[in-house]
Amino acid sequence: MEIGKQQNDGAGCANAPSRAAGAPANVVPLRDFAVALYAEPDVQRSCLEAQDAHGADVNLLLWAAWRAMRGLTLSAQQVSRADALCEEWRSGVVHPLREQRRRWADDERRAKQYEAIKALELQAEFTQLTMLADVGDGAPRPSEPPGTDAIIAANVTRLCRHWGLPDDALAFVVVAMAPLVASIAPGIAPRR
Repeated sequence: MEIGKQQNDGAGCANAPSRAAGAPANVVPLRDFAVALYAEPDVQRSCLEAQDAHGADVNLLLWAAWRAMRGLTLSAQQVSRADALCEEWRSGVVHPLREQRRRWADDERRAKQYEAIKALELQAEFTQLTMLADVGDGAPRPSEPPGTDAIIAANVTRLCRHWGLPDDALAFVVVAMAPLVASIAPGIAPRR
């Protein structure tokens, strides 16, 4: 996952807020939230560890945190639906791009190709976030305030169960994300 690495060259306005059509103005778009949260070094490290050591999908982890920021606890059905929606894209596009990028990471002869494939992988990740943005909308809001540690923990636990991991297998991701979720949402800018 290279989400937080895209630079804004002025042409694409990569990090500009991008509200989905019909989304209320007060809802932080998933892509903007994901970019800001993933830009945090502890979050990035924990997400990559979850991906590499446990096979976790970083975009689903960021989606789960975004849902928690909105005060929404994921159901098993929402997680299954989100994972199924992304599976073909993830296995057919994201994973092959990531594998090739990793093969070329240390090959100085392929520096230009490495940068090109890294950009393609990033765009594939953003496409997956777009796919996830509407999954689970319309669900009733719980009584807990948005962004609480309990909702993030519940959402990550739901993902663990879906992936066949012990409930606490990704607790380190919750520890990294929980203190940042509410602080990122208002300004869409990572803390430094």
